Amino acid sequence: MAILAMNKVMKNRNYIPLSTIIAITYWLADALIEWHSHEGHTFTLIPSDIYELCLKILIFLLLVGFGIYTNYFTKMFIAQEEEKKKVYKNTANEAKKILKEFLHDVHYFESEAERIGGFDGKTMQHLEDALRKTEVKVDNLINAGDLTMENIRLPPKN
Repeated sequence: MAILAMNKVMKNRNYIPLSTIIAITYWLADALIEWHSHEGHTFTLIPSDIYELCLKILIFLLLVGFGIYTNYFTKMFIAQEEEKKKVYKNTANEAKKILKEFLHDVHYFESEAERIGGFDGKTMQHLEDALRKTEVKVDNLINAGDLTMENIRLPPKN
């Protein structure tokens, strides 16, 4: 049962309840060990010695604090990983758009060449413009540096 609860906490990536359970278990285990090690001693959850009480509270707070710390950084790490997935997917989609547009332009030039029996100056200029635009888009994608959603977006088609 405890293993199932721990798996659920780990799956949900919420470490605060887990650290609280561990801190309470520590407090109970310490009380049981002290009760068992001293004969004739009564079982007490709250020790009468102020220093022992402060030490238990400190350890309890450290364990719960570590759970809060772990929870915060785990969620931050997961958010970064999700952002990387989105960036990768968007990069792939932008590359597909570049290639589709380029292929469309190449097919247009091919059909124009077949229709007129060869490339004329205007068609040749259009081909060179298409190649230049594609080179600029590919260079922008390659040289994006820091891959963020904003850096990999291509400017709208003119």
